[in-house]
Amino acid sequence: NSANNTIGGATAAARNVISGNGGAGILITGASATGNVVIGNYIGVAADGSTAVSGSMFGVVLFHGATGNRIGGTITGEGNIIANATGVGVLVDTNTVAAHAAIVGNSIYANSSLGIDLGFVTLAELRAVSDAWLHNAGHRERTFTLGRFDPETLRPTPVLALRETAAP
Repeated sequence: NSANNTIGGATAAARNVISGNGGAGILITGASATGNVVIGNYIGVAADGSTAVSGSMFGVVLFHGATGNRIGGTITGEGNIIANATGVGVLVDTNTVAAHAAIVGNSIYANSSLGIDLGFVTLAELRAVSDAWLHNAGHRERTFTLGRFDPETLRPTPVLALRETAAP
């Protein structure tokens, strides 16, 4: 719950090895947690960068309105390895997504769930978007292939939903 920290670095000497700790490897939380940078770390692997060390539920969590934080980067050495979580590699809650979290240049793999989870979109919200599209465009649902809103098909499927929060 603090601001402007750098966790790790772009060199091997600045890198952290964060593995096997149970909850979240790195937790950035709270409205005052702004401007933090997580770069060059090995999360969920040993110091060799490849041997799996599981045990963390999440690799990195941005939560409870943590804003303007960056995970990874575009300069050589800034990308994190985020692997082998028993849940999601990077979890970002809905309030944080709206507040410009950047997840860039990382190697995210072998997590038991999604690599990156950008928060929760309910089936009711997706249904409303589908219904509005059908109504506004004058379309109708079709039942060939999928072509219709089917909650049982969508429930286990990762869905990326983008929201417009202000009129263009």
